[in-house]
Amino acid sequence: MSSYPPQPPGGYPPPNPPGYGPPPAGQPGFGYPGAPPPYPGGAIPPYQQYQAPLPGQPGYQWGAGTPAYNFAGFGQRFVGVIVDALILIGLMAIPIIIGGVLIASGVSTDAAGNSEVTNGAAVGIAVIFFIIAFLIAVLYEPLLTARKGPKNGQTPGRSVAGIRITNLQGGPIGAGQAWGRYLFKAFFSGSVFYLGYLWMLWDANKQGWHDKIASTLVLKA
Repeated sequence: MSSYPPQPPGGYPPPNPPGYGPPPAGQPGFGYPGAPPPYPGGAIPPYQQYQAPLPGQPGYQWGAGTPAYNFAGFGQRFVGVIVDALILIGLMAIPIIIGGVLIASGVSTDAAGNSEVTNGAAVGIAVIFFIIAFLIAVLYEPLLTARKGPKNGQTPGRSVAGIRITNLQGGPIGAGQAWGRYLFKAFFSGSVFYLGYLWMLWDANKQGWHDKIASTLVLKA
């Protein structure tokens, strides 16, 4: 015979969601008005600590078990990469072209092919524009994906493709996850025949190496 008190009229969720053991002996568990928490000091049990999911994501629900996530496919992710690459090329082209013009105006070449700096200020400013182009390339993805709000986990390319990066509960990612994912992807995921990217083709959670390192998922938005 169950040691749990009878459920009140109308019914309440079971005292423990699927996958969690019964409460300690003598404790009625959660789900009943006035019931004491079965965790020392009134601590919140693990299944109540998950972040709220982003719009359109199922997240964890009481008694629902593991949600059936709507993972993004390889095609969608590839479209997002291509769109972001085109946007980055356009953004970086402006400072690169300006820097190139300044270099051309500040450096002269004689008939023998020897180059000489004739305008040091122009060359110095050109270097600054090249640094700006580099910073755009590096900051583009992590800053956009880590921003707060409904666009969290998305770059313009991912928004066009209808996908987003989330944490393992379908919620928003933080700056640490965004930077960790980006840096690992930039330095390691493509280092062995792009295996880190292709891994999602056979992985159960459609994760690349960078997703596993950063504890992220890529889901349909």
